[in-house]
Amino acid sequence: MVSNTAIIIIVLVASLGSVSLAAAFFGSIIDNDYVVRMDPSMEQRQYMRDARLRNLLRLEAEFKPRPWRPKSNLVDIENENQSTMSEDMEE
Repeated sequence: MVSNTAIIIIVLVASLGSVSLAAAFFGSIIDNDYVVRMDPSMEQRQYMRDARLRNLLRLEAEFKPRPWRPKSNLVDIENENQSTMSEDMEE
């Protein structure tokens, strides 16, 4: 006898096959004349181009690696430790 799992798999495969066959059949018969093609005006194309360029430049400036510069207020730990050690020795 066929198990329940096998029946479920057979039903799923058959339904997927029938849906694919129907999509292929009706897709070739029905014309795509009803589909509205978007053709933006020249002004809208220029605006979108400017917007993309603005965003690109902003992202480039945001993620551009900055040159490394040492901070002037850093403390030299080795010299500081030596000076405190010499002060301790004097006492």
